[in-house]
Amino acid sequence: MKIPFFLILSLLSLTFFFSCTTSSPRNRGSLSDAMDKSRDDHEGSREVPDEDDSPWWAEEEPDQPSRQEPDEPDYNDMVASPSEPVSLNVLLRGERGWTGSPYFTSDFNGELLIGDKIDHWEVYLFAGFDLLDVKPSHPAFETIKDNAFTLSAGVEGRFYMFPKLKVFSPYLLARMGGLFLFWQFRNPLESGGESIESDILGGLILGSGVGIDLYHGENFRVGMNIIPEASLYGEETQQGFTNDFFSSQGFVRIGMEAGARF
Repeated sequence: MKIPFFLILSLLSLTFFFSCTTSSPRNRGSLSDAMDKSRDDHEGSREVPDEDDSPWWAEEEPDQPSRQEPDEPDYNDMVASPSEPVSLNVLLRGERGWTGSPYFTSDFNGELLIGDKIDHWEVYLFAGFDLLDVKPSHPAFETIKDNAFTLSAGVEGRFYMFPKLKVFSPYLLARMGGLFLFWQFRNPLESGGESIESDILGGLILGSGVGIDLYHGENFRVGMNIIPEASLYGEETQQGFTNDFFSSQGFVRIGMEAGARF
């Protein structure tokens, strides 16, 4: 039985995003302390620590004798040949957050999905952009300049209960992937002679939901869905702050989508 080339690509994508996280060779203390120092009403210095935090394996190691790598197995019999014609579903989805807590609300979310059908299932790679409004009720409102945003990517799977139904075809979905949260400090911080104006924090996306295709043809479709989703943030920012400020963020998104098969 041949494994679809797209599934191999999906597994490689998951491996990449699960291993992807923000980190820095510098240790600049806690993120909550940095956020507090970026406030307009902060009195005193905006200086944050600057210590070397290079991992031990980054030290130069003596040269090791080269070893002959074993021959890799031949997957030609398992994976469908890339030379075969490939036809995939391409979807565009626009969403707005119905609710969000505790740090942000989702002003707008746009996603591109590329995938294929396998029996009752459809599997997609997705990439998205999310414009975030900081909630005035949270301390982040006093520490983040303007809006924050995220870039995300991952895998989404759908199960169609009635795959041959072309009108009002319902489905269940589940998704997972990685994200990067971007924001600007309200006031720049100083560290080791360097000015820090912004930062990035990695994380993990987990979501599930329901949807319905208003029309589901062979070459065109249009539909809507509702997706509760959780974002779990990592332990260290790109600038080297230990994350004790952001833990997890929840959204409930309502979206419309349309797409075609190419």
